[in-house]
Amino acid sequence: TLNLSNNKKLTFVNVSGNGEMASLNVKGCTELTTVWANETGLKELDLTGCAKLYELQCDVNQAITSINLTGCSSLRLFTCQNSESLSKLVYDDLSALTTLKYGHTQISLTKAQLEQLTQVTTLGCAARYSDTGVLDLPDSMKSRLTYLECQNNNLKALDLSEYPNLTILHCYWNNMTE
Repeated sequence: TLNLSNNKKLTFVNVSGNGEMASLNVKGCTELTTVWANETGLKELDLTGCAKLYELQCDVNQAITSINLTGCSSLRLFTCQNSESLSKLVYDDLSALTTLKYGHTQISLTKAQLEQLTQVTTLGCAARYSDTGVLDLPDSMKSRLTYLECQNNNLKALDLSEYPNLTILHCYWNNMTE
């Protein structure tokens, strides 16, 4: 457990590698802009009200089940990949988000939810295990996406011909047949 609550001047926290740490309290850390919490023992992460939070990296957290980003309207980079127990993502406004990587989690974002992320240019949605064999992204992302990770999705075909700004693509370990 790490209690950093009410540290009004705290801007950066790196707790990565603390594999046994079960909780992190940052309530009242109003200046917090960056949290790195990779490879920890966190079960949940509540960043409610961290309005200045710009970057959150919480990759490879096998115990984490829930992340609350309510009030994190400045968040631009959010990665939580390879956190396979993560099934709950709570947020109200992620309109500033430009990078979202949630591969190998249980988070399920609908096409409508992705549509609301109007600034996303980097998307990592690996291992989302498509039942249809089709990657179904909103049309609005076509002109914006520059980076796409869609590997290990059971995709049978992938048409990215209408993604003119795409510069990096990871689509290995699929079932491309067409």
